[in-house]
Amino acid sequence: MTRASIANALFKEMNEERGVAISVGESAELVEGILRIIKETLQKGEEVKIPGFGTFTTHRKLARKGRNPKTGEAAEVAPRLVIRFQASQLLQNSILQPAPLSHDRHNGNGRGTSL
Repeated sequence: MTRASIANALFKEMNEERGVAISVGESAELVEGILRIIKETLQKGEEVKIPGFGTFTTHRKLARKGRNPKTGEAAEVAPRLVIRFQASQLLQNSILQPAPLSHDRHNGNGRGTSL
């Protein structure tokens, strides 16, 4: 899913399902604004907690000795900052639960058939 597809989904959600009139451009601005806020918060070294979704954090990794996988030669891996995302239990449960079967009959090929 891309930024544009998220903006389009937000546009449809707001206009068609919630009855709130916003333009596609406004929905794109909202998506960009949210992403900018998350990025700036992480740049300050703060965590971003979104209840029911998950938590973004930064973590400093120390320098370490590694190996070049191609040559097997020892190499120093520089210290770096990485971003971590931990999905909330609610999000994990909603994704990992099997989807309910449709009311259509199942014909064995993964597709429902209607009568």
